[in-house]
Amino acid sequence: MWQQYTDIACAFFKNGTQVIDRYHFIRQMVWAFDKVRKRVQQIYGKKYRLLFKHSKRLLIKRNAKLKDCEKERVNSLLYISDEMLHAYYLKEQFYKIMDANDRQTAKRLMSDWISSAESSNIEEYMYCAKTLLNWQTGILNSFDVPYSNGFTVKEQFYKIMDANDRQTAKRLMSDWISSAESSNIEEYMYCAKTLLNWQTGILNSFDVPYSNGFTEVCNNKIKVLKRNAYGYRNFGRFRNRILHMFSYKNDLAKQGR
Repeated sequence: MWQQYTDIACAFFKNGTQVIDRYHFIRQMVWAFDKVRKRVQQIYGKKYRLLFKHSKRLLIKRNAKLKDCEKERVNSLLYISDEMLHAYYLKEQFYKIMDANDRQTAKRLMSDWISSAESSNIEEYMYCAKTLLNWQTGILNSFDVPYSNGFTVKEQFYKIMDANDRQTAKRLMSDWISSAESSNIEEYMYCAKTLLNWQTGILNSFDVPYSNGFTEVCNNKIKVLKRNAYGYRNFGRFRNRILHMFSYKNDLAKQGR
């Protein structure tokens, strides 16, 4: 979202469509919200100022993704300042634009958000609304291109990982596979086929509390060790080095306790 860059792109790619990456226009809102947080926290004493400062990540994070204990902490901060509460509400409304499945829905939600921001009397959001208006075409184009569809399908996949039981995971996976197959994105269609072939084993992972994550980490560390040494000719020495590496770290961990 830099005018000089856009001018150069238009000059050399005259038939191209300007598409603004979602990261960049989401960042405009995040910056506005964080500026409000910094300004508000200066009004209060050291205790509340530090609370606001150390809660930056929680305040920016989507409310729906917060744990119950995190929601309690966020709520306690929002009750301190009406302006912060209003800014937080606008932040959550903005994220709903990202959930839009098509350009028309995104345009309607963005128009509503800009109106709310302009009437909020929060300087940071009013400036953000002006920026979004200036770049509205490029932002809305991001909901038309395959990348946008791919982003939505990716976010939908993560919901499977949040499932607490096999039945929920099965339903969400079935929905995701359908979305991937109809996305017309070759890579996702191939991924959907792979998941279908291994569906039973994947769903079984929601029944048992085990994971081979630790083994994968160990294997990766061994690969790094081998690469740093440019390989080992003697397997015995290689084995001893591996055992030493892991036992040494375990000893350090015990000493730290």
